[in-house]
Amino acid sequence: MSPNLVDVYVDGSFDGQNASWAFAVIDPIKDSVIFEDKGVITDPDINSGRQIGGEVQAVIEAIECCKRNSLIAIIYYDYIGIEEWARCRWVANKSYTKRYQEYMMVNGQYFHRFVKIKSHTGNKWNEYVDKLAKSND
Repeated sequence: MSPNLVDVYVDGSFDGQNASWAFAVIDPIKDSVIFEDKGVITDPDINSGRQIGGEVQAVIEAIECCKRNSLIAIIYYDYIGIEEWARCRWVANKSYTKRYQEYMMVNGQYFHRFVKIKSHTGNKWNEYVDKLAKSND
């Protein structure tokens, strides 16, 4: 395994007014958090998509973290649009999904692959970022 290849878990949430996002960069050997971050989105355009805006923002923030630290992400997600828009298999209709799609095309060297996981099934790190995203609510 490449020394700069990391697992990145992303998630979004929605509190009825604002979306929030969270990510955790995990050392796959030590099974421990290297970096994590979270935030709230107040842009009404993005919030119109409820938690989806948080989901895509989590990926962007995680990739930015990887760029700053010379890391390459394996992105673990529970919302299918994360991969479908990034791979241009879904048409991006909203302004924030278009920005996400463009961002992922430009920054493809910072992610290795995507892994879809089911939400709320006991996956340790998915549950971790879910709680982290909801802690912004």
